[in-house]
Amino acid sequence: MNKYIMIGPPGAGKSTQASTLADAHGFVRISVGDIFRWNIKNHTKLAAKIHR
Repeated sequence: MNKYIMIGPPGAGKSTQASTLADAHGFVRISVGDIFRWNIKNHTKLAAKIHR
């Protein structure tokens, strides 16, 4: 199994490129930012730790 990591400054297009590659090659795309935003929106225990 290969793993790829997209690294770059905010606004560089990492998410856009990752989505394009995932769609084209059947990859699974995981976004840490999306995970954090979901937890904050749903007021989870992780969100409470993030806001400390």
